[in-house]
Amino acid sequence: MKMGSERPLILFAEASAADLEHYEQLKASATLVQSEQPISDGAVSFSEEELAKAEVLSVMVHSKVDRPLMDRMPNLRLIATRSTGFDHIDRLEAKDRGIAIAYVPEYGTDTVAEYTFALLLNLTRQSHKAYVRSLTGEFNFAGLMGTDLCGKTLGVIGLGRIGQKVARIAHGFDMNVVAFDPVVLRKSTDGLAAKLASLDEVLAGSDALAICCPLNESTHHLLSDREFGLMRQGVYLVNTARGAVLNTAALLSAIQTGTVAAAALDVLEEEGSVSEEAALSELVGHQLGSLHTLACNLALLRHPNVLVTPHMAYFSKEAVERIHRTTAANIHGFIGGVPTNIVQA
Repeated sequence: MKMGSERPLILFAEASAADLEHYEQLKASATLVQSEQPISDGAVSFSEEELAKAEVLSVMVHSKVDRPLMDRMPNLRLIATRSTGFDHIDRLEAKDRGIAIAYVPEYGTDTVAEYTFALLLNLTRQSHKAYVRSLTGEFNFAGLMGTDLCGKTLGVIGLGRIGQKVARIAHGFDMNVVAFDPVVLRKSTDGLAAKLASLDEVLAGSDALAICCPLNESTHHLLSDREFGLMRQGVYLVNTARGAVLNTAALLSAIQTGTVAAAALDVLEEEGSVSEEAALSELVGHQLGSLHTLACNLALLRHPNVLVTPHMAYFSKEAVERIHRTTAANIHGFIGGVPTNIVQA
């Protein structure tokens, strides 16, 4: 799609001044403006004039690109998300307005898979608890007995690039691997590092679970009360995918009853609401369901058997470089009339 001006304005949200150094090639033909803040609930750090003129908007996953924002950006032609997931963008609204969406299909397979196992090892050996204890000068391991991964069964929910890499790593620990993925079940299973099974079979037969699936209509609250009820008592759970794949209230209940022995969560449902826990004034205006989710998130953050990290599974030097490189190519190609990595509505 042709740009409306010879020198289009490109807005980068959730980007530092240093991040823009990766987009030098764009400066020759476009004007770049960055903000370190995400776009959330209509709050933006760009001026209304910048929003109105911008033809390209680049965001990360903490920015919400919805109809009200698009109303303020009448000249928007491309949303370039610096992520693989794009559930933070209203795809149907963008399609209706003729706005293209570009994404980064592959940047963190190894990165996220390695981090998934880092979290799993933290859970099974309780090393995070030992570290906190040692900071207080209490140098002992009473009550911190771990469990081996060797011989255990890992259930992988979602067998895309990341899920398959997680499965291969698990084999290195001599684990058995079972996996559920409705798309893969309909395709060839040759070369997969996991035995395919139904979701119920995976849940019932796993000692540990790794959530690796994207968030969409079919995976929203994929694991809720019924699914947690199928799991073995004392299962370990790691989620490096999206928070809303899990029903937060159901997860909290499963942890409190011991169905889930421990959980490592790099993502939370509606995680933006807990980024500043002290700002409880933000509760005003939330709907009842959001308030309940926020309350459950706060309980998870404080639970001794829950390890939470700030959505950083992708955050390695190599992965971030790949994100910038691909995003720059996506924007450059679109401006030049050769769009790449466009999300199909």
